[in-house]
Amino acid sequence: MQVGVISDIHGNNYALNAVLEDMPYVDTIVSLGDVVGYGPQPRMTADTIKSVASVSLRGNHETYLENPDHAAGNKGAHEGIKHARSELTDELFEWLTSRPYRDVVADELGLAHGSPDPDNPFGYVKSSNITELIPLLMEQPYTVQAVGHTHLPFKQDLRKFEEEAGVVFNPGRVGQPRDGDPRAGYAVVDIDELPDNPVEAITLHRTPYDVDRAVQAINSIGLPEENGQRLETGSFPQQRTRRNNSPFN
Repeated sequence: MQVGVISDIHGNNYALNAVLEDMPYVDTIVSLGDVVGYGPQPRMTADTIKSVASVSLRGNHETYLENPDHAAGNKGAHEGIKHARSELTDELFEWLTSRPYRDVVADELGLAHGSPDPDNPFGYVKSSNITELIPLLMEQPYTVQAVGHTHLPFKQDLRKFEEEAGVVFNPGRVGQPRDGDPRAGYAVVDIDELPDNPVEAITLHRTPYDVDRAVQAINSIGLPEENGQRLETGSFPQQRTRRNNSPFN
Protein backbone atom coordinates (compact mmCIF):
# COMPACT_ATOMS: atom_id res chain seq x y z
CA MET A 1 0.00 0.00 0.00
CA GLN A 2 1.44 3.34 -1.12
CA VAL A 3 0.34 6.55 0.61
CA GLY A 4 0.92 10.05 -0.74
CA VAL A 5 1.38 12.57 2.08
CA ILE A 6 0.93 16.29 1.46
CA SER A 7 0.74 19.29 3.76
CA ASP A 8 0.52 23.07 3.88
CA ILE A 9 -1.00 23.75 0.47
CA HIS A 10 -2.12 27.23 1.52
CA GLY A 11 -4.49 27.99 -1.32
CA ASN A 12 -1.87 27.34 -4.01
CA ASN A 13 -3.67 25.15 -6.51
CA TYR A 14 -0.89 25.58 -9.08
CA ALA A 15 1.52 23.82 -6.74
CA LEU A 16 -1.07 21.21 -5.74
CA ASN A 17 -1.79 20.25 -9.34
CA ALA A 18 1.95 19.93 -10.03
CA VAL A 19 2.34 17.62 -7.02
CA LEU A 20 -0.59 15.45 -8.07
CA GLU A 21 0.86 15.17 -11.58
CA ASP A 22 4.36 14.37 -10.32
CA MET A 23 3.33 11.90 -7.62
CA PRO A 24 3.92 8.23 -8.54
CA TYR A 25 1.08 5.77 -8.23
CA VAL A 26 -0.36 5.69 -4.70
CA ASP A 27 -3.32 3.85 -3.24
CA THR A 28 -4.45 6.84 -1.21
CA ILE A 29 -3.56 10.47 -0.50
CA VAL A 30 -3.67 12.17 2.88
CA SER A 31 -3.42 15.88 3.70
CA LEU A 32 -1.94 17.09 6.98
CA GLY A 33 -3.85 20.37 6.92
CA ASP A 34 -3.49 24.07 6.13
CA VAL A 35 -5.33 23.65 2.86
CA VAL A 36 -6.08 27.39 2.82
CA GLY A 37 -4.37 30.60 3.91
CA TYR A 38 -1.87 32.94 2.21
CA GLY A 39 -2.70 31.76 -1.33
CA PRO A 40 -5.06 32.91 -4.09
CA GLN A 41 -7.11 29.76 -4.75
CA PRO A 42 -8.69 28.53 -1.51
CA ARG A 43 -11.91 27.23 -3.06
CA MET A 44 -10.22 25.31 -5.88
CA THR A 45 -7.66 23.90 -3.46
CA ALA A 46 -10.30 22.78 -0.97
CA ASP A 47 -12.38 21.26 -3.78
CA THR A 48 -9.37 19.31 -5.02
CA ILE A 49 -8.39 18.01 -1.60
CA LYS A 50 -11.96 17.04 -0.77
CA SER A 51 -12.06 14.96 -3.95
CA VAL A 52 -8.62 13.30 -3.86
CA ALA A 53 -7.69 12.88 -0.19
CA SER A 54 -9.03 10.05 1.94
CA VAL A 55 -7.95 11.97 5.05
CA SER A 56 -7.59 15.72 5.49
CA LEU A 57 -6.62 17.14 8.87
CA ARG A 58 -7.43 20.43 10.54
CA GLY A 59 -4.48 22.79 10.46
CA ASN A 60 -4.15 26.07 12.30
CA HIS A 61 -5.35 27.93 9.20
CA GLU A 62 -8.55 25.89 9.18
CA THR A 63 -8.98 27.07 12.77
CA TYR A 64 -8.26 30.66 11.73
CA LEU A 65 -11.24 30.38 9.37
CA GLU A 66 -13.49 30.35 12.43
CA ASN A 67 -11.77 33.33 14.03
CA PRO A 68 -9.57 35.33 11.62
CA ASP A 69 -8.43 37.68 14.40
CA HIS A 70 -6.20 34.88 15.70
CA ALA A 71 -4.05 35.51 12.61
CA ALA A 72 -4.12 39.30 12.86
CA GLY A 73 -0.48 39.53 13.96
CA ASN A 74 0.59 38.12 10.59
CA LYS A 75 -0.67 40.31 7.73
CA GLY A 76 -0.06 37.71 5.02
CA ALA A 77 -1.92 35.01 6.94
CA HIS A 78 -4.71 37.34 8.04
CA GLU A 79 -5.44 38.61 4.53
CA GLY A 80 -5.23 35.09 3.16
CA ILE A 81 -7.80 33.85 5.66
CA LYS A 82 -10.15 36.74 4.93
CA HIS A 83 -9.83 35.95 1.23
CA ALA A 84 -10.55 32.27 1.92
CA ARG A 85 -13.67 33.12 3.92
CA SER A 86 -14.95 35.23 1.01
CA GLU A 87 -14.29 32.49 -1.55
CA LEU A 88 -15.29 29.26 0.19
CA THR A 89 -18.79 27.88 -0.15
CA ASP A 90 -20.68 27.14 3.05
CA GLU A 91 -20.17 23.43 2.36
CA LEU A 92 -16.41 23.73 2.00
CA PHE A 93 -16.17 26.00 5.05
CA GLU A 94 -18.00 23.43 7.17
CA TRP A 95 -15.94 20.59 5.74
CA LEU A 96 -12.59 22.28 6.39
CA THR A 97 -13.45 23.37 9.93
CA SER A 98 -14.78 19.95 10.89
CA ARG A 99 -11.60 18.04 10.03
CA PRO A 100 -9.89 16.01 12.80
CA TYR A 101 -6.63 17.11 14.40
CA ARG A 102 -5.07 13.64 14.09
CA ASP A 103 -5.65 10.31 12.36
CA VAL A 104 -3.98 6.97 11.62
CA VAL A 105 -3.62 5.15 8.28
CA ALA A 106 -3.48 1.35 8.09
CA ASP A 107 -2.58 1.13 11.82
CA GLU A 108 1.02 2.03 10.91
CA LEU A 109 1.14 5.72 9.97
CA GLY A 110 0.15 8.41 12.47
CA LEU A 111 -0.91 11.80 11.09
CA ALA A 112 -0.85 15.24 12.71
CA HIS A 113 -0.66 18.78 11.40
CA GLY A 114 1.63 20.04 14.14
CA SER A 115 2.50 18.08 17.23
CA PRO A 116 0.82 14.70 17.81
CA ASP A 117 0.41 15.83 21.41
CA PRO A 118 -3.36 16.30 21.85
CA ASP A 119 -2.69 19.08 24.36
CA ASN A 120 -0.61 21.05 21.84
CA PRO A 121 -1.93 20.27 18.33
CA PHE A 122 -0.29 23.26 16.67
CA GLY A 123 3.09 23.01 18.33
CA TYR A 124 6.05 22.95 15.95
CA VAL A 125 7.94 19.67 15.62
CA LYS A 126 11.53 20.39 14.59
CA SER A 127 15.01 18.99 15.11
CA SER A 128 15.61 21.07 18.22
CA ASN A 129 12.65 19.62 20.14
CA ILE A 130 11.81 16.34 18.44
CA THR A 131 13.17 14.15 21.23
CA GLU A 132 10.51 15.62 23.52
CA LEU A 133 8.00 13.52 21.58
CA ILE A 134 9.62 10.21 22.49
CA PRO A 135 7.49 9.45 25.58
CA LEU A 136 4.31 10.20 23.64
CA LEU A 137 5.33 8.19 20.57
CA MET A 138 6.30 5.20 22.66
CA GLU A 139 2.69 4.95 23.78
CA GLN A 140 1.39 4.82 20.20
CA PRO A 141 0.87 1.52 18.35
CA TYR A 142 2.02 2.81 14.96
CA THR A 143 5.56 2.82 13.54
CA VAL A 144 5.82 6.23 11.86
CA GLN A 145 4.47 9.68 12.68
CA ALA A 146 3.87 12.27 9.92
CA VAL A 147 3.78 15.96 10.87
CA GLY A 148 3.50 19.22 8.94
CA HIS A 149 3.19 22.87 10.03
CA THR A 150 6.88 23.90 9.78
CA HIS A 151 6.93 23.51 5.96
CA LEU A 152 10.39 21.94 6.32
CA PRO A 153 10.92 18.35 5.07
CA PHE A 154 12.84 15.89 7.22
CA LYS A 155 13.07 12.28 8.37
CA GLN A 156 14.19 11.56 11.94
CA ASP A 157 14.80 8.05 13.25
CA LEU A 158 14.12 8.16 16.99
CA ARG A 159 14.83 4.45 17.45
CA LYS A 160 18.45 5.36 18.19
CA PHE A 161 17.12 6.83 21.45
CA GLU A 162 14.25 4.42 22.15
CA GLU A 163 13.40 1.48 19.88
CA GLU A 164 9.66 1.91 20.33
CA ALA A 165 9.73 5.64 19.48
CA GLY A 166 9.78 4.92 15.74
CA VAL A 167 10.33 7.47 12.96
CA VAL A 168 8.99 11.00 12.50
CA PHE A 169 8.91 12.79 9.15
CA ASN A 170 7.62 15.96 7.56
CA PRO A 171 6.74 15.86 3.83
CA GLY A 172 7.52 19.54 3.48
CA ARG A 173 5.01 21.89 1.96
CA VAL A 174 3.04 21.92 -1.22
CA GLY A 175 2.20 25.58 -1.56
CA GLN A 176 4.45 27.80 0.52
CA PRO A 177 8.19 27.12 0.92
CA ARG A 178 10.28 28.25 3.86
CA ASP A 179 13.65 26.60 3.19
CA GLY A 180 14.89 28.60 0.21
CA ASP A 181 13.63 26.06 -2.37
CA PRO A 182 10.59 27.34 -4.34
CA ARG A 183 9.58 23.87 -5.49
CA ALA A 184 6.55 22.05 -4.09
CA GLY A 185 7.18 19.11 -1.76
CA TYR A 186 5.44 15.90 -0.74
CA ALA A 187 6.20 12.39 0.47
CA VAL A 188 5.27 8.83 -0.44
CA VAL A 189 5.13 6.11 2.21
CA ASP A 190 5.25 2.37 1.50
CA ILE A 191 3.06 1.02 4.29
CA ASP A 192 4.16 -2.59 3.72
CA GLU A 193 7.78 -1.61 4.36
CA LEU A 194 7.15 0.37 7.53
CA PRO A 195 7.51 -2.40 10.12
CA ASP A 196 10.93 -3.53 8.86
CA ASN A 197 12.39 -0.48 7.12
CA PRO A 198 10.54 2.62 8.31
CA VAL A 199 13.16 5.14 7.18
CA GLU A 200 13.59 3.65 3.71
CA ALA A 201 9.81 3.33 3.34
CA ILE A 202 9.49 7.14 3.33
CA THR A 203 10.60 9.04 0.23
CA LEU A 204 10.63 12.83 0.08
CA HIS A 205 9.97 14.51 -3.26
CA ARG A 206 10.25 17.98 -4.80
CA THR A 207 8.71 19.18 -8.04
CA PRO A 208 8.72 22.55 -9.84
CA TYR A 209 5.55 24.39 -10.74
CA ASP A 210 4.58 27.68 -12.38
CA VAL A 211 5.50 30.04 -9.55
CA ASP A 212 5.02 33.10 -11.77
CA ARG A 213 1.34 32.27 -12.34
CA ALA A 214 0.78 31.81 -8.62
CA VAL A 215 2.44 35.16 -7.87
CA GLN A 216 0.41 36.89 -10.57
CA ALA A 217 -2.78 35.46 -9.07
CA ILE A 218 -1.79 36.72 -5.60
CA ASN A 219 -1.08 40.21 -6.95
CA SER A 220 -4.25 40.37 -9.05
CA ILE A 221 -6.39 39.58 -6.00
CA GLY A 222 -4.64 42.20 -3.92
CA LEU A 223 -3.16 39.89 -1.31
CA PRO A 224 -0.01 41.18 0.44
CA GLU A 225 3.02 41.37 -1.85
CA GLU A 226 5.05 39.33 0.63
CA ASN A 227 2.80 36.31 -0.01
CA GLY A 228 4.05 36.22 -3.59
CA GLN A 229 7.63 37.06 -2.69
CA ARG A 230 7.73 34.04 -0.42
CA LEU A 231 6.84 31.77 -3.33
CA GLU A 232 9.58 33.29 -5.48
CA THR A 233 12.37 33.15 -2.91
CA GLY A 234 11.28 30.11 -0.94
CA SER A 235 11.60 31.93 2.38
CA PHE A 236 10.15 34.69 4.54
CA PRO A 237 10.71 38.10 2.94
CA GLN A 238 10.68 39.77 6.35
CA GLN A 239 10.35 38.93 10.02
CA ARG A 240 6.78 38.42 11.08
CA THR A 241 5.19 39.84 14.22
CA ARG A 242 2.37 38.20 16.12
CA ARG A 243 -0.11 39.29 18.72
CA ASN A 244 0.89 38.14 22.15
CA ASN A 245 -2.58 36.74 22.75
CA SER A 246 -2.60 34.46 19.70
CA PRO A 247 -3.14 30.83 20.81
CA PHE A 248 -1.20 29.46 17.85
CA ASN A 249 2.51 29.48 17.05
